[in-house]
Amino acid sequence: MLEHQLPKAFHDLAPYLEWALPSERERRAKRATSTMTEISEFYDGMLLRMEAVLGYLAEFPP
Repeated sequence: MLEHQLPKAFHDLAPYLEWALPSERERRAKRATSTMTEISEFYDGMLLRMEAVLGYLAEFPP
């Protein structure tokens, strides 16, 4: 498995890297096999940082 890395500004999101899957099928399977607690923790954690994430991504071409 490839080691995922995050920009230093987003090191706090490292616990969510298990959700960074390469295909829609894999992401769908991850959601289907996760508990609602796990899903809520992921969504809540990402939502807190979404403004910063989107700002960072805006620096790159689509």
